[in-house]
Amino acid sequence: MRRLRPRPPLLDRRALGGDLPELVHNRVRMQEEHLRTIAEKFDGSVRAVIPLFDEEVRGVPMLDRAASALFEQ
Repeated sequence: MRRLRPRPPLLDRRALGGDLPELVHNRVRMQEEHLRTIAEKFDGSVRAVIPLFDEEVRGVPMLDRAASALFEQ
């Protein structure tokens, strides 16, 4: 049985450092708010976070990449 791996937030505040444009700070705050809302509304449900890819997940090759990011292989 495969297990879901926990993923860090899309934009990790610690990895970005402190000297960033206001746009990036706003983006981090927005993502944190959305992730909080998801956790509240879907508490106890199966959910996972995968990284943002350079392209949309379309077609079998990208589905394979998304599955690899989601499940331990």
